[in-house]
Amino acid sequence: MAAPRALTLLLLLGAAVAAAAGGGSAAQEQVVAVTDASFGDLSGPTLLAFTAPWCGHCKRLAPTYEAVAKELKGEGVSVGKVDCTAERALAARFGITGFPTIYFLSADGDVVQYSGQRSVESLAAFARGGWREAEALSYWSSPMGPVGRFKGFVIGSLYGARNLHTTVVERYDLSPTVAAVGLAFAGLVAIFLLALAVAWCTVGADPNAQQHAHAHAHAE
Repeated sequence: MAAPRALTLLLLLGAAVAAAAGGGSAAQEQVVAVTDASFGDLSGPTLLAFTAPWCGHCKRLAPTYEAVAKELKGEGVSVGKVDCTAERALAARFGITGFPTIYFLSADGDVVQYSGQRSVESLAAFARGGWREAEALSYWSSPMGPVGRFKGFVIGSLYGARNLHTTVVERYDLSPTVAAVGLAFAGLVAIFLLALAVAWCTVGADPNAQQHAHAHAHAE
């Protein structure tokens, strides 16, 4: 009799542990991992935390942030996080210099940085409307503005070139110097071809421009 009871107790204990683990996973799934590629797909108000895996403050914030996501579930506010070690271009667009940094993105395009206490109540209240009491970033300093987009483009291009260089070195067994020279040459060729394409689109494809050019040549 003791053996069946012990087996039943073990099964119940295992089920309880599995349920607890499942609940934790569900809470984590409510926090959306945002990347540079998926950032443009965000719609509606969003609370966005910029973190780094090695950051101790970020690790301490994680359970609180997951609780915030659970608290706001069903209220039309998305809760996301960005791994700045992987999404450097997106971090550059927001001008991230410390971790964790939390922003609220409104449905109207306002971007407001959170600077309050890192508690479930404070973060949830900020997302529910408290952000209106803080000053939003100006368009020029906003990640949606030209400066933010340019910074993201530059950083993304630099890290993209570095990753491409590493891939070429490893795949074709080239020295880093040879690979760098080859990529630089390929980049110059690409710029030259792009310039030709732009020139053709602005002049060559415009019949009026061609007529003016011929008329000017005959006049001379």
